[in-house]
Amino acid sequence: MKICHTLLCMNPGGAENVVATLSNYWASEKKEVSIVIFVGDEDPIFYELSPNIKVYKLNLYGESNNLFQSLKKFTKIIISLIRIYKEIKPNIILAHGNREITLSTISSIITGNKIIGYIHNDQSEFYREKSKFWKLMEKLIYPFTNKLVIMDYSILNKIPIFARNKAIQINNPVDEKYFDFQETEKNMNIIHVGSFIKRKNQSCLIKAFSKIFTKNSKSRLILIGEGPEKKNCEELCIKLKINDKVDFLGNIKNVKDHLKKSAIFVMPSFSEGMSISILEALATGLPLVTTNFSPFHRRVTINGKNGYLVEVNDENDMAEKIDLILNDNKLRTDMSAASKIISRDFSIKQVSKKWDQVFQKFN
Repeated sequence: MKICHTLLCMNPGGAENVVATLSNYWASEKKEVSIVIFVGDEDPIFYELSPNIKVYKLNLYGESNNLFQSLKKFTKIIISLIRIYKEIKPNIILAHGNREITLSTISSIITGNKIIGYIHNDQSEFYREKSKFWKLMEKLIYPFTNKLVIMDYSILNKIPIFARNKAIQINNPVDEKYFDFQETEKNMNIIHVGSFIKRKNQSCLIKAFSKIFTKNSKSRLILIGEGPEKKNCEELCIKLKINDKVDFLGNIKNVKDHLKKSAIFVMPSFSEGMSISILEALATGLPLVTTNFSPFHRRVTINGKNGYLVEVNDENDMAEKIDLILNDNKLRTDMSAASKIISRDFSIKQVSKKWDQVFQKFN
């Protein structure tokens, strides 16, 4: 089986994490895996990949200033993809991201390859394509995919109407290393992993932490990630006089070590796909506090069982639930056990079985 992923880059991120996890596992099963990324060497690959995985860099990413430049780049990318797909001769192309699905599908029509589009988000206003040209292309091209992977069937009405019969739901995978249940000495830290962008709403978590840190003197707030909103969050910590209790760790590769030592994972976002950060926190047995806007959040955060759902952008509700978990050892232990049970459906072994069922239909 030859599988070719196509996506923008392999920087730190959810879709990129999924591609790395799937690719490494499939390579270990002797599948032939290739990854095509639109960026060049200026964007290094963040994730460790098996030496058996071949990576192609198009070096064709960049903003266009007008329609002519857009069409020129559009054409260059398609020509490059056609050339690579003809060289690789994949059984399946997996395209990740809205524009990437469009471009890869056009290319696959020409090369005659089967293609699956992988929509990693909930198609909310934070993710929806703003360009009228690309919106039109989605409506025209998505129906030509063989399948479209979506996070939940509740978003079915948000994808192009003539592509809805192609939709299937497959869980995002978590690497087996996160399911190491060996006991680790815990601290009382609160942890969040995510890019510093407005959608992630880390400022709400910082405000919530400021309300409880004096009562929970042993707790620190651990924030992992980078992005344009990081400086604003650092300044907010100084304003709230909690900067000596908050650790900004940047993009790091040993996320698992920090998760295993922490007490609670919090996701304060306005909108989210099938968050890999949440799934990895589940696998390490952390109680969750997540915002109540998403069917995915409601699926993995069973209110009162393995964590709490809180209202979006409500730092008081968030602070109350964090404080409740921190100060009840039995509750925290019970929630940890429940998280581990819920996480089983997302292990790479289980998820890969579902993919194998899909692949068999194309053989």
